[in-house]
Amino acid sequence: MKIKCTCGEVIPDQTDYLSYKAHIIGEKNYFDFLDTIDEAIESTEEDREKLCNNVRQAEANRSA
Repeated sequence: MKIKCTCGEVIPDQTDYLSYKAHIIGEKNYFDFLDTIDEAIESTEEDREKLCNNVRQAEANRSA
């Protein structure tokens, strides 16, 4: 993916582990992601592991 900056430069994003690598996420998805994090933080001990895995999965699926 290549992203064009408002300054006119092109930001290449063609590999992993770049110092300037970013994720693009829509507002609705972002708020859903934050809700998933809140749910994990506020959870009881019994379901914390499952909810933390939900956060990890949500993170993995938000890259554009």
